[in-house]
Amino acid sequence: MTQAHQRHLFDSTRIQQLLPDDTVYVSLWQAIIGQRLRPGARLPEDALARALSTSRTGIRRALQRLSLEGLIVLAPHRGARVASPTPAEAREIFEARRIIECGLIPAVVRHTTATDTQRLEALVHQEKRAIATGNRMEAIRLSGEFHIRLFTPADNTLLLESLAQLVSRTSLLIALYPPANTHPCHCQHDELITLITEGEADQATRWMHHHLEALEQGLEMTPRDTDLPDFETLFSTDPSSRNAS
Repeated sequence: MTQAHQRHLFDSTRIQQLLPDDTVYVSLWQAIIGQRLRPGARLPEDALARALSTSRTGIRRALQRLSLEGLIVLAPHRGARVASPTPAEAREIFEARRIIECGLIPAVVRHTTATDTQRLEALVHQEKRAIATGNRMEAIRLSGEFHIRLFTPADNTLLLESLAQLVSRTSLLIALYPPANTHPCHCQHDELITLITEGEADQATRWMHHHLEALEQGLEMTPRDTDLPDFETLFSTDPSSRNAS
């Protein structure tokens, strides 16, 4: 597999095929998207290098890459922090998502196959199960994967990679401005699948526009403070260590 792109990271089967150089980057990406590293959290290179059993050079490369993708902020003489998007940036993120996702819906309707539909339905089933069992972080990840998988048939790599970065940054917004709803993506994705399979491009476009507006309006624009996390516990491969934190 070539260097991991964010659109690949929402697919758990692709993550298993990563190159060694991607491991640190993916570990940090997953911790941010999974909200184990919260907005504003400091990311000292030495602590991360110990926790991930790698060099500071490897950490620095991953941080630079995540910075270019808008997930962390690198400040001279102050180090790295997980990004904390402002309300104005939040509005820009959702505006960009509406432009891309609503604009691609007609192509999705034209090119989605029965196999594509089955994969989307499986994701919706997993998402509902995660919500039912109270696994909020997994539900958010699956919701992001749904939005990436949905637009794959449109076959526009540039827009899909841009969308993947926007979906990743939406996870930051959900962590920073947690919605009143238990699960922020509260609209039923299966409704959209039905519209697409029935060829209702206009209705599906309106559904998506309303869906993204509802998600944006549901965020509580009051940021929370974040303490320095225990990186060694956070990146431990032992699930009991994570639960203990």
